[in-house]
Amino acid sequence: MPAERLDIRAVYHGKAAAHLLTDEAWRKYGFEGDANPNTALISKLTEQGVTVELCNARRQREGWAKNEIHPDVQLAQAAYARLIDLQHQGYAYIRF
Repeated sequence: MPAERLDIRAVYHGKAAAHLLTDEAWRKYGFEGDANPNTALISKLTEQGVTVELCNARRQREGWAKNEIHPDVQLAQAAYARLIDLQHQGYAYIRF
């Protein structure tokens, strides 16, 4: 299938949410390494048309500011509600 026919949405929540922090926030919150090792991957995914979304409720729970989230990441008000919404739109749910 040609890539332009794909519409992939990656919705992050729980412990995986930290992987969407900016490099500065990654260091600020004491994660291992000088930078978020996922920064380049997030940019590549979004360049290829993947929509990366973060549960805003999780962001708030962790106390992260919006500007501490990678700029290519969109905020979804609540991850589970977003997953249900996407399924109602015809998306298949694939859990990782």
